[in-house]
Amino acid sequence: SDPKSGSTVTPGTKITYTVVGTNTGATVLDPVTLTDDLKDVLAYAALEGNPTASSGLPPVRDGNTLKWSGSLAVGESVTLTYTVIVNANASGKTLHNIVVGVAQPPGEQPPLTPPPAETKHPVETPGSGPLASTGSMAGIVLSLGALLLAMGAAVVYFSRRRNAVS
Repeated sequence: SDPKSGSTVTPGTKITYTVVGTNTGATVLDPVTLTDDLKDVLAYAALEGNPTASSGLPPVRDGNTLKWSGSLAVGESVTLTYTVIVNANASGKTLHNIVVGVAQPPGEQPPLTPPPAETKHPVETPGSGPLASTGSMAGIVLSLGALLLAMGAAVVYFSRRRNAVS
């Protein structure tokens, strides 16, 4: 994703998700299905435009699920891309996206199910960032005043001491 998973985002931020499925095996995989569970994304963000696929038909959205199906030749990849915009009411929430893939090799072989891929984007809570500078110089003025007071006391002390000795 862009910004990368784990990055803190703010309301209004655009997040572009890129899902890549690649056939790294030695046979055609047909069908290949990529299922993107968007329930914890679309609860706090809105889909912008239509998701795209680099090959085959575009992914289909059904509620909070985005699904792509097609075949992949040996070494072939498909890239799904879509963008969301973080909602104003998402502060303090986390956008959590999970994609699972299933691929069917030829014959009677069992389906291939690689581990799920996931991303997380915490949404900043107002006031949780660094404090803004107000331009106040009270700390500097007080410190300078204390320094001048100490210097004045030292001058008086040494002046009285010199007068007492003479």
